[in-house]
Amino acid sequence: MLESIAGYLQHNAGEIAVRFFDLLSQPFRHGDMVWIIIPVILTIIVMECYYSRHSKEETGWNTATANSLVLIFISMDLFRFLSIRGELSFLQPNSYAFAASLLVLIVLLEGIFMFVMDFSHLWPKFIAFHFTSHLTVNLIAYTSIVLIYGGILINLATIIAAIIFFIIINILVFVLRFAYAHKRRIIA
Repeated sequence: MLESIAGYLQHNAGEIAVRFFDLLSQPFRHGDMVWIIIPVILTIIVMECYYSRHSKEETGWNTATANSLVLIFISMDLFRFLSIRGELSFLQPNSYAFAASLLVLIVLLEGIFMFVMDFSHLWPKFIAFHFTSHLTVNLIAYTSIVLIYGGILINLATIIAAIIFFIIINILVFVLRFAYAHKRRIIA
């Protein structure tokens, strides 16, 4: 199994790299995406600054619940966008419209699931606060927006590129948090 995964990655490395750079560059290519992507990016930046400054502060159930609503609201906008473009369809399984509609449906169901679990405190705090953290939710929102508004083909290479993007952003944020905390210790 590992051989087949390695073979796929080696054979499709170029396509994965293109999709990865699409995730970074598409917001600059599509003006209609700006109005929804800027609030998502600003939320990530502002919340990272907040939690870096107040590192002892813990996410609460109310924040986790509110974060889950982001995915519900974003998915509604993505359904609207697909509908306007005539690409909202669950009838043609091998089409872009089907893949895009399915992706948005998954984001909506994920948001609803997180909302119910957080609102009712049905899962442990650690899991809830990890899966519905501002960074996780907003990276899912960002990726979904870029894929749908950018009209990016949704296939295995795109999913792998999105996972790599997610991991790299998380590592970058971790390093920035660590550097900020280290800087604060030196100053204090």
